[in-house]
Amino acid sequence: AGKQRGDVTMVTAGRFFSPRENTVLFVEKHDRDAGRLSGVFIADVSGSRALIETAARGEQKTDADGIKRLHLYDGRRYEGVPGRDEYRVSHYRKHTVFLPTRLVHRTAADPEAKTFSELRRSDAPADKAELQWRLATVASLPVLVLLAFPLSRSAPRRGRNARIAAAVLVFLVYENLVILTVDLVGASRFPAFPGVWWVPAAALAAALLGIFGRVRWKRHAAPL
Repeated sequence: AGKQRGDVTMVTAGRFFSPRENTVLFVEKHDRDAGRLSGVFIADVSGSRALIETAARGEQKTDADGIKRLHLYDGRRYEGVPGRDEYRVSHYRKHTVFLPTRLVHRTAADPEAKTFSELRRSDAPADKAELQWRLATVASLPVLVLLAFPLSRSAPRRGRNARIAAAVLVFLVYENLVILTVDLVGASRFPAFPGVWWVPAAALAAALLGIFGRVRWKRHAAPL
């Protein structure tokens, strides 16, 4: 049997989910039985434009034609071009999002269907890649939190919306690098060590440089 990649029933609360290329979905709470979401965050960067959307709650419904749509309630939309200060902000009570789907067929032999213990004991490149993906998902959260500190303090004149857009772009680059490396490890085109860990390591180094660099700048700028 196959699952649809754009189906929000595959979303896990507290974890980022990519239903399609250049799109990220995050929810704080998820009632799988009712198909209801709380604390919804969607970032979509297509071409030269960026769209950020937040909603207090959401639910997935299937139309008469079988198309599944995500209905969002009590939210905001931020639209603009990355690198520019001009962003359009709109509020809404209800908004409908269409997430294109693609079927993902899984069997018991697929790495995504295996347990953590099974992946850890396996020497297959695909299993190593899946194990690194699961571990990197957990390890990435504190790294991205640290990386958010220098981003939130940079370029204060650009405003809050510009900083949000910059943070989303950084996250998308980070996620794409992780996904690319995992795919290369699974195809035996990249060594299992360092494997995917070079991405969070580089992000951590950038975050620490940004934090300590700002601290040093403040010390030199402080009046004697």
